[in-house]
Amino acid sequence: MTGTETVRETWTYGGVRVSTRRSEGTTSIIGAPEYAGRSPDGELRRRLWALHSTATTRLQMIRAERNDAKRNALDEAIAPLLEVARPLRTGAERDALAAFVIRKLHNLWN
Repeated sequence: MTGTETVRETWTYGGVRVSTRRSEGTTSIIGAPEYAGRSPDGELRRRLWALHSTATTRLQMIRAERNDAKRNALDEAIAPLLEVARPLRTGAERDALAAFVIRKLHNLWN
């Protein structure tokens, strides 16, 4: 081989990961993973389940933060339009503004 060492490892699936698995170098899989049977270590399963639950919760928080940021950006972008719409009192005025905005968006997309 060219200076790399081949090592046989037995892995236990640990569920979702939020960050990378190893900090040094890279890992290559040669061949196909095979089922090695159930792990008899109940403590390991409990620790992996706890890590999986933590990672899942963290990913949900990241998604929620991202969605909040998008929503906040949209709220900020639409704020001037809301100021224009605030003094409109009649349905006809509101309909005219809505039609104007829709027409502008339609023209932009086409």
